[in-house]
Amino acid sequence: MSLHTPPSSYILRDLSEVVTPEHVSWFPQTLGWKIIAITLVAFSLYKAIKWGKKWWGNRYRREALILVISMKVRLDEQAKMSNKSQVSQQLTHDLFEVMKAAVVYLNPQHAPVFGHDFLCVIDGYFPQSLTPFDDDIGKGWMKALVQSKNQLTFQELQQLLTVCEAWLCHHQGEANVN
Repeated sequence: MSLHTPPSSYILRDLSEVVTPEHVSWFPQTLGWKIIAITLVAFSLYKAIKWGKKWWGNRYRREALILVISMKVRLDEQAKMSNKSQVSQQLTHDLFEVMKAAVVYLNPQHAPVFGHDFLCVIDGYFPQSLTPFDDDIGKGWMKALVQSKNQLTFQELQQLLTVCEAWLCHHQGEANVN
């Protein structure tokens, strides 16, 4: 805050000085307002920490979603070209790696799971899904991973990418697996 100095001019010397008011503090003066301020700061800090933990815990979702969306873009680009089978086989394997990494992140005990059991584990994390993984497309996906002659069609692969994207966005952290 600046100090008030009286005028130094000869003409203004007989004027009386203007009294400057006291500085008003922004800090609460009463105990009640201090308690409310401390409570508000503590609550805000609690919510920020809770949000930060949730954000940090869901980083695997964001990374996996970025990869699945890039696969969708790559599939659309390859649809315009002629060599669909080789790309679809690579996308099938890449998609499995992304989904497997997400499931293993949620529960490391699911690392050795493959095939029908893997599809059941994924469905367990998303029980209210209207499009379960353990259907024709999911079984075809598992066959395509093992046998190169059983490749998914372009539409099936598009549908599988869409279902995987929805799963990554909406699954819960706890599995309901028998």
